[in-house]
Amino acid sequence: MLNISNVVLSTEAATIIIKAASDGYLARYKEERLGILFGRLYGSTVSVSLVKVFQGGIKTRTAVDVNSRSFESRISHLSSRHRSRFLGTFHTHPEVANSISSALSNEDKVPICEKYMPLIEVVATIWASDSPVRQSQYYYQVKYGDYRIRIAAHRFGGSFTIVPVSTKGFK
Repeated sequence: MLNISNVVLSTEAATIIIKAASDGYLARYKEERLGILFGRLYGSTVSVSLVKVFQGGIKTRTAVDVNSRSFESRISHLSSRHRSRFLGTFHTHPEVANSISSALSNEDKVPICEKYMPLIEVVATIWASDSPVRQSQYYYQVKYGDYRIRIAAHRFGGSFTIVPVSTKGFK
């Protein structure tokens, strides 16, 4: 297992994740969103340059149920087309019943397909708030309209340790 120390999102990658979180939150019944992360590994730094929201699957407030073959096919196609390495996935956690979480559930810790093992899992949590954004050592946080979004990254496998995520120092 690789020793990943941090995750750096390109501005475009962060923007797509933030928009996906907002779209899921604003859906009629709030829905999680799922996406695929591509880019490069520089030593222990994961640099995410490309994010594709996965359009398939059944979305609920707390999950996205995906056909693993369809997901695998999408990864293969996009990786080849963009000449980028599959790094992992992201999914969103919309606020539900005044509760938010950036933690991974047991389901989040299972790879969607076996052919492509993720290095990271990124969680974008969104909730209604007019409070000021406070950056932290580990989370990338933004104000987006009347909402706050917290992006967390977890090293996939083993202990699923949280690692710092930022948009600074992108390679």
